[in-house]
Parts: sequence; C-alpha cells; structure tokens
Amino acid sequence: MKELIRDEDGVTLVELLAGLALLSLILIPLGSVLSISAKSVKIQREQAEIQSVANLMTAQMIDISQRKNIYRNIGYEDYGSSEWEKNHLLKIRNNGSETIDITDANDTGFNRKKSYRVPSPDVTIHVDQKKNKNDQRKTNQNLYNARDTFTIQETVTIYFEKRGKEIYRQEIELDFRDENKAQGKVGGDGWW
Repeated sequence: MKELIRDEDGVTLVELLAGLALLSLILIPLGSVLSISAKSVKIQREQAEIQSVANLMTAQMIDISQRKNIYRNIGYEDYGSSEWEKNHLLKIRNNGSETIDITDANDTGFNRKKSYRVPSPDVTIHVDQKKNKNDQRKTNQNLYNARDTFTIQETVTIYFEKRGKEIYRQEIELDFRDENKAQGKVGGDGWW
C-alpha cells in the first residue's frame, strides 16, 4: 500500500476541481476590484481633462478682458440699451457641443479663436455670459443694488454636461473699471 501512495503521478479530478474552486474564490473578487479601479481611473482622468479645459478657457477669457480698450471697442458705452444686453466681451461659437470656439467680440471672422474640446465624445461644453448680474438685486429696503457705476462686470459660467447631466461648473468674474469716468475726466452721468 505504501508503494501505491508514493507512486502518484498526477492529481485526481476531485483535487483539480477543489483547486479551481479555491482559485476562483480569490480571482473573482480580485477581478471586481480591478474593474472598479479601472472605472475610477477613467472617471478621474475625464475630470482632470475637463478641469484642464476649463482652466485654459478661463485663462483666455482673462487675457481678453485685460486687452486695452476692449470694452470701449464693443459698445459698452450704451448702458441700458438693447445693444448693451446683446454685446458681450466674448464671442462663443458652437455653444453646447463637443467643441467650442472662443474669441473676443471684435473678432468678427473668428480669426483669433481658440478651440476647446474634451476628449470624451459624451461631454458637451456650455458658456453663459451675463453683464452686471447684481444690478437688479434688491436690498432689504426694496431698493436696487447700488454698485460702482464706473465698473463693468461680466460673469462667465463654463459648464460641462454628460448625457444631459451637469458634471462640472466653473464661474469667473471679469471686471473693468473706467478710471477716467471714475475721476470725472469724462463727462456723462457715470453710467456706461
């Protein structure tokens, strides 16, 4: 009998099945962990790409807002008119699509545009602009918000959507103060 036990050349079917069962108990949870990790890395990469695109867009917008006389050249003097409401510092093309072009309001042919795109085809970019967003806000005494009438504020909101759901938002305030008007060197009632 001792000779038969020492003379084993392989494993039995039962031993093989038991080994496979033990191996599967280890590999199945490990595979789940790896799958979750891969999804997490993909989501983090997409978020980093979105934030990078938003930061590049913001840098361009700030650069445009600091150009000399950019506000005067786009008709910001017409405060309260319909032109005032339509004219914005930035020109946006293809708002709400995968690729968006941004340039300044004086670039009628989009010759100086910069294009932005998130590598994920499911992500769309939107840009909203609003001038002096707090002008209509009322105080506790039900009076309109008093603001420095020599300053233009352009609020720009950049947001990204994936399948119709907002996944990231960045808002910036672009300000311009006309020091000549503030110091009384330019006539008028102080409004743009």
